[in-house]
Amino acid sequence: MSPAFLCPFLPSMSPSFPLLSNAPPSRRTVLVSDPALMRTGLADPVASGRTDLLLLRKRDSIIKGRECPALGIIGTSGDVWRQQRRFTLRTLRDLGFGRNTMEPIMQEELDELLQLFTRRQGEKVDVGVSVN
Repeated sequence: MSPAFLCPFLPSMSPSFPLLSNAPPSRRTVLVSDPALMRTGLADPVASGRTDLLLLRKRDSIIKGRECPALGIIGTSGDVWRQQRRFTLRTLRDLGFGRNTMEPIMQEELDELLQLFTRRQGEKVDVGVSVN
């Protein structure tokens, strides 16, 4: 999706205004169009906050049975978000994500599955036995 779709005047304003701000009554919005400024801003812990959404707060209070801090990856921010992110990245790395070591294994299993489909062409196939 191009930025022009979201904001038609953005391409013409981007060179002159790399940072735009809009403050409607309920929520302040900042639009950053300069990549270097984005990197700087997103690296700053101040910019890591999440929007406080009523829907997420209600969901979390239903799950816990009481009012509570935000839950989950979408609703959390700050230290809780950093801990969840670190845990997720470490776990995915331990499972082989981000490395090419899994690629040959996945390719071999995919080849076996395609051979099964070729042998059973036109028949119903239960892939539950073939797919782990």
